[in-house]
Amino acid sequence: MPLLSSPALQALIGFSLLSLALASRRVRRSFSTSSFWRVWFSPRNRLPVLLLGLTFAFGFSIWGQYLITASRGFGAVANGAVSFRMDSDALVFLLAGQSNMAGRGGIVMVRKSIDRGNGISDGGDDDDRDDSPRTKVWDVTALTERELALTKVADNDDSIVRMTADGRWIRAVEPMHADIDIHKTCGIGPGLIFARSVAADLYRSDRRRRRQIALVPCAVGGTKISEWSRGQRLYSNMITRAKLAMATALDDRRPIEALLWYQGESDCGVQEDAIAYRGRLREFVRNVREDLGLPSLRIVMVAVWASNIAHTLPFAESHVRPAIFSIANEDPLIRVADAKGLSFLSDNIHLTSESQFILAERISLAYLDLVRTAHSHQL
Repeated sequence: MPLLSSPALQALIGFSLLSLALASRRVRRSFSTSSFWRVWFSPRNRLPVLLLGLTFAFGFSIWGQYLITASRGFGAVANGAVSFRMDSDALVFLLAGQSNMAGRGGIVMVRKSIDRGNGISDGGDDDDRDDSPRTKVWDVTALTERELALTKVADNDDSIVRMTADGRWIRAVEPMHADIDIHKTCGIGPGLIFARSVAADLYRSDRRRRRQIALVPCAVGGTKISEWSRGQRLYSNMITRAKLAMATALDDRRPIEALLWYQGESDCGVQEDAIAYRGRLREFVRNVREDLGLPSLRIVMVAVWASNIAHTLPFAESHVRPAIFSIANEDPLIRVADAKGLSFLSDNIHLTSESQFILAERISLAYLDLVRTAHSHQL
């Protein structure tokens, strides 16, 4: 909303100019013979001074409403994205792990444009061959109508927001990790659909209360759990972003609602990494809770899977998957959402868009089970 396009502000500006004109004419005549206070409080100047006071009072009111509106997403624009405000009682979820959390759904292969010297060829004519260079792109037209409907968000909808790489809050749209997992092409992940599922459950349970959901993307594709150890760049970045979100949260007991963790594929290829996974995962959980000061942080972990898993992830079934289930069994604040049985892209390791929707529902059910279990213990 451009500032001067508001009729109320236009009226305010006109009213201010008229009041200033009336006041300045009378005050200017009196300055040569009277003191400042006598000028402004003389009977002759009482009306224009009163008009000025009302103008400023009205102005502060209009500007206050404008700033509130801007903070809700109708005025502050930066780098092409509308900035929103995170509500102090928002449910904050951290999204961490590797590529399937960042999302690869809705990505298609296209031929690269080739510079022929006298122009750019975009893949037609003699470029239509199997060995022509290709690249991955996010293509919203590759989604089904159902997938498109579930990922579409209104421009002014701040019910689900996400944190950008530079710490701003914008409306959550796919691809969620585009400015986080910057060296890969990102598509649909489970985060946004999970948030919508949770929001729907909250609405069913209490239609009078609206809770904003704030997502903090941190996942980076192709990363091992050793890269998420304390002191490493990915871990430090996640903690920093989490604390930035916590600074806004009103609920000191649970400023971060849960951590959603989908990682492990990169540790399934080498036996040494797979064997060490259980201890590293246990240490990761302990460090995150300690560094955030949240000993009761809820965590939902995804148990990794892949097509032709024995070949694609040779040590998944023998070490990594058992480690994930074992850590969850040890901790009442951890649940597992299993990726087993889902469909994968042709690379056998990245989930299709449809599978990401199914996984998001599984993560949602796991999280809601954590919440309901906690509530039952309080009764």
